[in-house]
Amino acid sequence: MSQNPNPRGNLIQFMLIMCVAFLGLQLLFPPRQADPRSSKEIWEQMVKMNAEGRDVDIAAIQAQYIAKLNQDKSNKAITEDEFRASELRAQVLVADTQLKSGIFREKDPTKKALVHMKLDRAYLGLQSKYSAYHTTPLWAEPVAVAPLGDRLPATELSADQLYNTIVEELSVINRDQMVFGLFPGWPFIDGLVKATGSVPGFSYWFAAFLLAVVVRIAVYPLAMRQFRWGKQMQQLQPYVKEVQEKFKDKRTGQVPPDKQAEVSAEVMKLYREYGINPLAGCGPALVQIPFFLAIFQCMQFYRFEFTAGTFLWIQPGATKFLGLQLAPNLAQVDQLLVIFYGVSMVVSQMLMPVSDPTQVRQQRIIGFVMSIVITVGMFFYPVPSAFTLYWVFANVLATVHALYAYRQPAPPLQKVATVKGGQLPKKGRFIEMLEANMKQAQENGAPKTNGTVDPAFFGKTGSPRKGKKGK
Repeated sequence: MSQNPNPRGNLIQFMLIMCVAFLGLQLLFPPRQADPRSSKEIWEQMVKMNAEGRDVDIAAIQAQYIAKLNQDKSNKAITEDEFRASELRAQVLVADTQLKSGIFREKDPTKKALVHMKLDRAYLGLQSKYSAYHTTPLWAEPVAVAPLGDRLPATELSADQLYNTIVEELSVINRDQMVFGLFPGWPFIDGLVKATGSVPGFSYWFAAFLLAVVVRIAVYPLAMRQFRWGKQMQQLQPYVKEVQEKFKDKRTGQVPPDKQAEVSAEVMKLYREYGINPLAGCGPALVQIPFFLAIFQCMQFYRFEFTAGTFLWIQPGATKFLGLQLAPNLAQVDQLLVIFYGVSMVVSQMLMPVSDPTQVRQQRIIGFVMSIVITVGMFFYPVPSAFTLYWVFANVLATVHALYAYRQPAPPLQKVATVKGGQLPKKGRFIEMLEANMKQAQENGAPKTNGTVDPAFFGKTGSPRKGKKGK
């Protein structure tokens, strides 16, 4: 006779397992001890690290300093304004240390990548505070820093001065950077801007538009092939459904697991018979990825020159609109433009060809979710507005292209292979001439026929096959 399990015993066993797991996590990840130092003591250590050029250490201790400032603010030891001033002062000190650490190594030709990385970190650190502080007096407030010989002799720098210094240094470095190690990206964008006179309110955003046009022209044949493939797959779906219906269980209405292999084989036979590659739609999308990455790198190298560019509402002095952060130039992040990008991406995804009409809703939902996720991510990742604008233009052109492609009549499906796998002969010039003569004869009163000639009657060269001699 079986006994019922003891619920109380199971509960005790579960609690013991949880306790062991908790103790194991405590051993692997012991709780961090509270830092006994005050914010003033941590700041003094950061000043010392700045003088010694210890950029990695000062960046690591910055988080502890901000945590102490938050604690002081919670305890009413400092005001909100004092917290903001101290937070920006800490970022200036960290960025200055990273800048000087990179410049100190610039004479070594083997460390060019390291120099660029350190200066880029300094720029991104200050860039993260730019939107919140660049219109306030704190952005111009000087901070005491350690000098670096004759190259950077200043003992005081404001966030504005340091930001401009980092931009100048990186701008020079970026001019020699190679995209994928193959071609220079800075001169490419600069050539497009100068082609229209380097006009601040036109040339910079128009360069982004020209890039979108060039890329769309480059991928046009592949995109058209993708649209044709989508229509072919839609036309083939009724045949696929017939194959599935043949193997479905009448009771459950589903294809049994042991029949899945046979269904797949029959469907692949259909693909071969009509000359359709089921994976052909992935090719054009994959080919566009290198274009996307290359243009992103080009614009990243040219991003500091984009500070001179404007576009509609992206103007100096722009701050907020409906709670969204506006960019003063095309080098900064503009959240309103990001919203327009999200809308353009959703529309573009909605018009992408779908191979299976029964999966339209599912694929549309996936495309919508992906668009939302990427758009939200762009609110937190510092993408220059110039690149966001390029992406908007690219999506608009892709949408126009899709609308044009959908208006084109779809060619009917034609078998390109016999059941045995042999290739059907194509119509030769002789067949075309013969069909034209037949059509002309019918117009002159000859008996009507269907006006076509079976290509299988002729050889591969288009000449009539020789009949067999009688015995």
